[in-house]
Amino acid sequence: MNAGTNYFYCQANLGRRETYGRWTNTWWAKTDDDSGNSGVYVSAVYLKGGRNDAPVPGLPIC
Repeated sequence: MNAGTNYFYCQANLGRRETYGRWTNTWWAKTDDDSGNSGVYVSAVYLKGGRNDAPVPGLPIC
């Protein structure tokens, strides 16, 4: 996804751990990417807000 404002439909705990620096999470947010693919999941570690191993506040559960 290109940098900037993006939108996400919902989030799910997919059980796949992603770690980025000090952030780690098994929650993934569902979106459409910039290449025309729909239903793509992006790890919550790349989203602003939230805590380790917790859902992103305010984003619905899928």
